[in-house]
Amino acid sequence: MRRYFRRKAIDAYPTTKATTVAMIVGTVPAFVAHYAARLHAGGLWAAPLEAVLGSETAQRTGLAVGSSFAGSHGLAEGGGEHGDRAYRVVGVLAPTGTVIDRLASARNMRASRSA
Repeated sequence: MRRYFRRKAIDAYPTTKATTVAMIVGTVPAFVAHYAARLHAGGLWAAPLEAVLGSETAQRTGLAVGSSFAGSHGLAEGGGEHGDRAYRVVGVLAPTGTVIDRLASARNMRASRSA
């Protein structure tokens, strides 16, 4: 998707955010491609509550393909946790040296309906 900022075309990707083991970014496959990220293990999300972890997030948390985690609110521990709707890790990205290494990404349901 192309947007214009100060008369310069930039790429823009739909995102939503929440926090848990890492910042969760609800987005589209083009977001992963924007950072030239490649999969180290597993695949990209294809269904709700599937997540792909950045390399640093996977290493720091010990989560891997097949693991589950609950989303929560807030930037610190103690936020309201959604344990009844856990995310399932379906992929882990190879290191890129960019911000995506520190994120967890999930499919943006609104963007996927209009794509």
